[in-house]
Amino acid sequence: MAELQQGLRSLIQPNPPDRSAASVLSEVVLNSVNETAVLSRHHRLAIYARAYQRRLTRALAKLYPALRGSLGDEAFNAFAMAYAQKFPSPGRSLVGFGDRLPSFMDQQAAARKSPWLVDLARLEWAVVESMQAGARRRGDLKGFSNIPEADWQAARLQLNPTVRLFQSPWAVDNLWGARDRDKRPDVREYALWLLIARVEKNITLERLSRAQWHFLKRIQDGVPLGTIAHEMHEDLFSTRQESSVMHWFKDWVSRGILRSVEFHR
Repeated sequence: MAELQQGLRSLIQPNPPDRSAASVLSEVVLNSVNETAVLSRHHRLAIYARAYQRRLTRALAKLYPALRGSLGDEAFNAFAMAYAQKFPSPGRSLVGFGDRLPSFMDQQAAARKSPWLVDLARLEWAVVESMQAGARRRGDLKGFSNIPEADWQAARLQLNPTVRLFQSPWAVDNLWGARDRDKRPDVREYALWLLIARVEKNITLERLSRAQWHFLKRIQDGVPLGTIAHEMHEDLFSTRQESSVMHWFKDWVSRGILRSVEFHR
């Protein structure tokens, strides 16, 4: 049974990883398929192969609904088929199947004409990653507030695992927000600093200031809080956001964006 399944997969995948082995296995499958007066073995397998390829296309459409809406169904389906041929699904599960689509989009003529398409694909994959990340729970504001002031310099904060930080020179979040609508907004240049997180079963996209985004990015990079404060002091002072830091902090803890704190002395 396992040999038949592997052989069937080698027949329906456009580019099997091991062509020589696939050829042998394909013969095994062909010899196992019954012919009828109406349909030959090859014809029956071709029908199955087309159904499998449509399944891959539908899977990508679910992962990238805003990209599909921006390209149009016909163009997206052609693009999805080209992607599936170049990057076949690595296993029975389709989890991870679409991870290389943004870089593949970057190679397409459509992206040269509309460079924001690549960032839209990047955004949608970040949403997928956030949705598939570990369980999200709220932070403990009281636990954070009880930490001695002297220990904060060495504190390393932990972001919730669903958090993704996204940056783009295009307002592609508007397209994602309109992904289920027939009418989609025009894309404009905009310095986008975005926080993506899962709240219960829903994904939220929140625009941040540049300072907020970099503050969270340094936390994500594992930088101690004292170092972050030193690095960002001039930036926060020049933009008059210094007094806002504690407000950000309390908000992120209460919403579970900041999950825990560790100390490395």
